Amino acid sequence: MSDQDMSHHQACFELLPNEILIEFFQYFDAQELFHAFYKLNIRFNALIQSFQHLKLVFYLNKMNNNIINNNDIFRSFIYTLRVDSGINVNLTQFSNIRHLKLEWPSNQELQQLCSNVLPYLEKLNLVYIDTFPTNNGLMCLPSLRILKIRCINLSIYQTILSLCPNLYYFQLSIFTSEKFLSNIPVHDNLKRLVIHVGDVIWPWNDNLFNKYLSCVPNLEQLNIHRLFYISRITESFFNYDWFASIISAHLRTLHRFHFYLRCFPPKNLTEYDTEKILNQIKNNFMESRHDQYQSRLIIQHSKK
Repeated sequence: MSDQDMSHHQACFELLPNEILIEFFQYFDAQELFHAFYKLNIRFNALIQSFQHLKLVFYLNKMNNNIINNNDIFRSFIYTLRVDSGINVNLTQFSNIRHLKLEWPSNQELQQLCSNVLPYLEKLNLVYIDTFPTNNGLMCLPSLRILKIRCINLSIYQTILSLCPNLYYFQLSIFTSEKFLSNIPVHDNLKRLVIHVGDVIWPWNDNLFNKYLSCVPNLEQLNIHRLFYISRITESFFNYDWFASIISAHLRTLHRFHFYLRCFPPKNLTEYDTEKILNQIKNNFMESRHDQYQSRLIIQHSKK
């Protein structure tokens, strides 16, 4: 292609409306976009710097971690930052991010979860954590609205609620075999809570959920995810009240309750017998006392 043809195509590209250019820019991560188009002209500079509209994403991994320097202007315009495990990122370099995902954060990274470092953070996803630092009064994320985290206990739950006073949506995983703590201070702003139970202990012991739910009295939607082996079913299972008493005691403003039950069928039962048991479970759920809110049982049945 000749220089004249190149100039013609460049001119045609620059004539595209802002809406199309913004759509086109979405296919680049933040670093690629700035290296390719920043400083080409005043118009492109203005478009790229409107990161609220572009919602630029940057995936920080072992390949590109060492090529970032303090002069990289793109860091200030990143909207979503995703950090691979083993990076140990300095989050002060990305102070304007709204969304953050840490694959396996170190304690040093977790200590940076505060408004002084991330004043605009709205959504946080902690994929795997070993421990969580105690809130020493310096850690606070008042802007955080959405949090997803795996495998925590009541102590970490309490710390997070104190760390995030304006948290609206909280998704977490727990094990019901943990020991109980003293009462957790009330969190008034949490509206949606999703709890995945990681164990398959039977009979179920729901006493722990009194601790998790008694401190969030303004909850409007509760989702519970549990695993269940049909081979362990007994007559007592059909007397289970499906959180009705716990909700009645703690969640007076609840609007919706969804219970996700993932069932694993035994090898010695026919498909007909398995379906019969599942229908009994559905009927038991419908007969439980969920009159004050919308309730739904979603059975996820693993086939043989």
